[in-house]
Amino acid sequence: MPTKEAIDKVQQKAKKYLPDVADAYAYDVSSGELIFKATALTDSSVEITTTENKQRAGRGNAVQYITHTDKDVTVTLTSIEFMLEYFAAQIGTTIRVGSYQVTSGEVQLQAAEGIITIPVAPLNNQVAVDINGQTINVAVSEAEGIYTADLTGYGVTDECITTVYLYEATAAGVAIDAASEPMIVKLALDTPIYNNTVGEIGALQYIFDRFQFNGNATNSLTAGNSGTFELSGSPIASKSAQCDGRSVYGYIVELSKNAEELYAVYAIAASPNDLELAPLEKATLEVYGVRGAESIIDRIKLDNSLCTFTSDHTEYATVTENGGEVSGVAEGDAVITVKYDDLEATVNVSVLAG
Repeated sequence: MPTKEAIDKVQQKAKKYLPDVADAYAYDVSSGELIFKATALTDSSVEITTTENKQRAGRGNAVQYITHTDKDVTVTLTSIEFMLEYFAAQIGTTIRVGSYQVTSGEVQLQAAEGIITIPVAPLNNQVAVDINGQTINVAVSEAEGIYTADLTGYGVTDECITTVYLYEATAAGVAIDAASEPMIVKLALDTPIYNNTVGEIGALQYIFDRFQFNGNATNSLTAGNSGTFELSGSPIASKSAQCDGRSVYGYIVELSKNAEELYAVYAIAASPNDLELAPLEKATLEVYGVRGAESIIDRIKLDNSLCTFTSDHTEYATVTENGGEVSGVAEGDAVITVKYDDLEATVNVSVLAG
């Protein structure tokens, strides 16, 4: 069993925290090109859910076993930053620059002898004006590219008139397509990790190789507060990068500013544990570091160049000092000792006569 001192070397006593919201980065799945980044989020959440199925039988209809199916992942991001890219990704259409029919909003125009001049060509040659607390639609005349409305019939002389009208403008826009499919991107979330002794020590990242927005675009506009836009969706399963045949939604990655900490181990193991060779036959050992309870933390493969290998009987088997290549010499037994820092492991080597 590893000592408490060895475990403390790996599992530092300082507690780790995630005190901040994440930043989000959306990349093109094929090219890896950055599509947009969301760095003004007020909320970022990742929810992983699984359906629990209890199988009951026997007296009392007791639970005999439990299976888990239908695992799902939902990501929700709320931003106070406005970007058309958010709408395009969520709806599944592209941003197009072109001519759009838009509203002027309320525009104050100064009347001169009852005549107002509209700065652009209003659609349908009409403009809505506020006169004496009433909104009235009036006709617009055009002469030599100048658009005017005569309000003398309403008693207007030289007042400032509130107007509203539609007109065509060149702008960037996103079509709310009735049949479009939300965009699929590679999504990365990044948030800093702090501990309670030295501050920021690294970052937590969620990496989803194929993430599809759900098509539900929520843009909340509230008086007195910054408007927000909600992005949400779920990853689509992909083949595992570990070449183990599994389908995965993504990865939760802990990055450390001190990469050496990733190789801080409290025990090592050499593979194979027992090795049989013929004279002149060679084999290379592999060394693994144990970082914690192996039921939840995988071993890590150590670079042989970081280890020292020695043989107690070189007349039977030799080993390269920093490579771990074992060579059979003559019939007999030898023990190869592997050292990594102050940790050791052994391999039993038997050289058999050919």
